[in-house]
Amino acid sequence: MAVIAKGKRPHVLAVPFPAQGHVTPLMKLSRLIANYGIKVTFVNTQHIHDKILASLLLSDQDMKDKEEDSMVLTSIPDGLPPDDDRNDAFKLIESLRSTMVASLTDLIHKINCSNSDEKVSCILADITVGWVLEVAERVGAEPVGFSPAAAASLAVTLHIPKLIERGNLDGDEKACNQVKWLLCNTSYELESSVCDLNPKLLPVGPLLNTSNCKSTGNFSSFLCEDTSCLSWLNEKPFASVVYISFGSLAVFSQHQLDELALGLELSGQPFLWVVRSDLANGSQAEYPKGFVERVAGIGKIVEWAPQEKWKIGLRIDVDENGIRTRNEIKTKIEMLLSDDDLKANAVKLKEIVEESVDQGGSSFKNFGNFIDHLKEYRDDPVTRPEPTNTDPRTAEIAQWTKRDQIGQGTILSALSNTLFDVYCSDSYTAKSLWDELDRKYNTEEQRLKKYSVFKFMLDQMVEDKSVAE
Repeated sequence: MAVIAKGKRPHVLAVPFPAQGHVTPLMKLSRLIANYGIKVTFVNTQHIHDKILASLLLSDQDMKDKEEDSMVLTSIPDGLPPDDDRNDAFKLIESLRSTMVASLTDLIHKINCSNSDEKVSCILADITVGWVLEVAERVGAEPVGFSPAAAASLAVTLHIPKLIERGNLDGDEKACNQVKWLLCNTSYELESSVCDLNPKLLPVGPLLNTSNCKSTGNFSSFLCEDTSCLSWLNEKPFASVVYISFGSLAVFSQHQLDELALGLELSGQPFLWVVRSDLANGSQAEYPKGFVERVAGIGKIVEWAPQEKWKIGLRIDVDENGIRTRNEIKTKIEMLLSDDDLKANAVKLKEIVEESVDQGGSSFKNFGNFIDHLKEYRDDPVTRPEPTNTDPRTAEIAQWTKRDQIGQGTILSALSNTLFDVYCSDSYTAKSLWDELDRKYNTEEQRLKKYSVFKFMLDQMVEDKSVAE
């Protein structure tokens, strides 16, 4: 995996779903890609972009000053008013569906016009916003899906179209089912049985922090990290601290927060608890009377902590009222810290995933294959002969080019205006255009119900016949 020199090079446009657990892993993957000299433009929504800048106490200009040649951060609108509730996932997704494709298309057009040596050649999108992968077809880029979670959750997502077909669910077909690559933040050794279910799936994880902590690739936290907790942790015995965090979106009732606080106190174990300012149903969390003072010697509470320092979790069950009680919390903490088998398994899993991302490991090799593919795809996205002054086949190639143009024109003239705009691109030869249309639209339902592609698609195009015949 050689590093690419400046000049003509691949360009990846990375698009995460606007949530902390989605932005962070894709940002880390993007940084790894950029380390090989491949241009990466990371596209957050404007709302998320502003939150990241605020957490780092940076301005837009500060961010640009810190950007490296291979990694650029930019933003597009999410379609919602500034004061709207973006914790409402359904509202957010609906808005993104209606605005994101047009915004990304415009952004890519500007990028491609600004530097012909760095045109976008790949769109790497979180499968949660998989519909944006249709933009890749419009701009002649390769679509690649990314799952920030385990392969098991990806397997469920990929079966949604089958559930829809059987009438179990309603919805649109997932765009990620049409891509050739589905990168996943897992390792083959952890989920081999699930990885084997889909030949498209490429485990490249776990995506850990890159060694360059000051690079823009790590600018992904939505909240200001309280790093004082790290020195506090270093003062505690190994594997003695309970870490509690609920991500960037989850909220709880004040009653549930009270039970959690009292459960931690009852356990008597050192704990580090991340309590966001909006954790109590969107409001400032309050603690039981005297709690903060009573746990001052064993507990530390922060609004946000550096992530990926703790890897072990244990399910806490709810009672008949849907509450995780203080006694249940105390019991599970005791189980977590006293079970030697659980600790041994955790150490073993840690060693397995570390080996997978080390040189020679499965994820390391998979990532290397993907990097090599990006280089090949950019270097030769279309198979088309190019005439030269010294080539004895100049006349033959010129004739081929003319016939190819006639073939493209014949195919494009039969398409609807919408599809014409999508497929009128120098990225296709007549043959590759035909194959792409045939692959995507040559079914009875697609031709008759959804797309205006004429009956000539039933004919065959073959290599040994002129495209003009």
